Amino acid sequence: MSRSLCDLLEAEGASLSVALGNATPHNLLRPDDASETAYVNFYRKIDPIRAAAARLLLPQAQQGIRTERELVPEADYLRSEFYQDFARHANQRYMMVAAVGDFDNTMLAFFRGDRRSPFSGPDRDLVTGFIPHLRRALQLRRRLMVDGVGADAGLAALERSRSGHVIVDPGMRILFANEVSVRIAESPSSGLLIRRWGPRPDPGSTILAARHRKDNIALKEFVANVAKGGAGGALRLHSGEEANDNSASSIAAIVSPVPARLASQRTASAMSGIAARQAMIMLHDLAKPIAPPAALFRDLFGLSAAEAAVAVALLGGKTAEDVAHMRQVSLDTIRSQIRTVLNKSEATNLRDLERIGAMLGSMAGS
Repeated sequence: MSRSLCDLLEAEGASLSVALGNATPHNLLRPDDASETAYVNFYRKIDPIRAAAARLLLPQAQQGIRTERELVPEADYLRSEFYQDFARHANQRYMMVAAVGDFDNTMLAFFRGDRRSPFSGPDRDLVTGFIPHLRRALQLRRRLMVDGVGADAGLAALERSRSGHVIVDPGMRILFANEVSVRIAESPSSGLLIRRWGPRPDPGSTILAARHRKDNIALKEFVANVAKGGAGGALRLHSGEEANDNSASSIAAIVSPVPARLASQRTASAMSGIAARQAMIMLHDLAKPIAPPAALFRDLFGLSAAEAAVAVALLGGKTAEDVAHMRQVSLDTIRSQIRTVLNKSEATNLRDLERIGAMLGSMAGS
């Protein structure tokens, strides 16, 4: 892989620096190279180029590409101990450094010696094109490593789901995020974002946040509620960031405890300081409703056909009055059936029933 990428970019070397959890980053492309060993053991600590890239690119938690000239003044770089003692001997006169945009702060870099020309726009375009594929491959690698021999079956089911699923710790640090949730967070109109947190871009500092301040407060409160043994909660996100922007996005966030079969201690132990209680945040696009079939409610909770039909109707956004009119029965009958549905499903209220229904709908639509 290293040789192919270097040939593509006419580079004389490459580095794909990966870390999982709190491990020291290592180069997947040249793990046994002598110069790489020297870099990891000493020169990494005084590398001004990749240090600048980490400060500028990693906190954005997204893809970004810079050349050495854009990161450090040329004169400063050429006078640096790093360049004089290491880089000029390792054909690292010119660099192009990219943040892959994954959860582990992965950095990709290409090098050319002083007899070559600097990296330019066409080189940047080539790297921009293949980074999304590299990001997905690294995220798959991460999940396989975290979960041992193979990915957990429950998490694999979430990965196939048509809804977004994110598992976070009480500090909102992401332990798992499926592809749908990443796509949702990448959309500015979703009301969500994935970002780095903390003074340094350390591995494990990727968090999920809402763009709107009030949404972010509510999301944190629901996660904290789950951490204390509560049921969580749900909210519809705002699409804007300003406090006076009340425009609603189409994304609903439903926070609940992680089902026991999904609460992977192996996932938690891959990062330091993770609390035992984890929360699942399901991201549901209200413009693309996925209603669970009534038969699923009947089978899971022992509901009658009428009770299951009422439950599904309520999940579709209808009021008790709407359901009574639709089914041509009295409002008292519908209210009695709602109480029965809540009792049999062990839902504390209609909002909790919506959470259960959304999760079932997501699984049914997988």
